[in-house]
Amino acid sequence: MVAGWVAWVAWVGYEAGMTSSTKSLYAGHRFPPELISYTVWLYFRFPLSLRMVEEMLAFRGIEVSHETIRQWGLKLGQEFANIIRRRLPRPGDKWHMDEVVLKIAGRKHYLWRAVDQHGVVLDVLVQRRRERGLSGIPCLAERIDYQAVIAFANRSPKMTAI
Repeated sequence: MVAGWVAWVAWVGYEAGMTSSTKSLYAGHRFPPELISYTVWLYFRFPLSLRMVEEMLAFRGIEVSHETIRQWGLKLGQEFANIIRRRLPRPGDKWHMDEVVLKIAGRKHYLWRAVDQHGVVLDVLVQRRRERGLSGIPCLAERIDYQAVIAFANRSPKMTAI
């Protein structure tokens, strides 16, 4: 059953992002790198506990303890975060402000978003009052720290276990 599972995982392409340095991380493990990477991806991508991932693999005929999955996550989690960070789109050079009126607990609120030309959301602000400048144009641009937006857009994702 494990051979069929590994073939499916390889077909889906979980090994596509692996480099020679990544493959060296998997040296000495009992399970194939594709299965290990899929297990770690499941654990970090979805709000699953270690035991839930263990049960999912057991359902497919693969016996892995939750402690092994935890150790894989500790060892390989940073490598996964680095791969995800490299795949994140970089913010564009043209930014736009987007305003949406919504109700939260029956009260009107304004949702402001800083968006680049590709539609990537750079920053979000929710407030109860709509601020206006002298010309009637909202002066939210003064409240958004663009250096913080740039830092936010170039951030590295932090993967934490729940």
